[in-house]
Amino acid sequence: AQASIKWADSNDPDDREFAAWIFSDIATPEAINRRQSLSHDSAVGDTAKILLKPVKQGSVVHQVDEDFVPAKAVTANH
Repeated sequence: AQASIKWADSNDPDDREFAAWIFSDIATPEAINRRQSLSHDSAVGDTAKILLKPVKQGSVVHQVDEDFVPAKAVTANH
């Protein structure tokens, strides 16, 4: 994570964009804050904004529709 912070603070826009991608994989509150800061960067802001979309949408909950589960589904205890 320390290297990502150095990349985010770099003068090279490629380093800052790379940092935005790394912060999206880390997904801690600090990494989210760093992505938000990078979203205001004139060179990499668009990328950082795209990477923030999942954060703003919240986590996705997957549900199973019972109509698609066979009545005699095999279980681990068969």
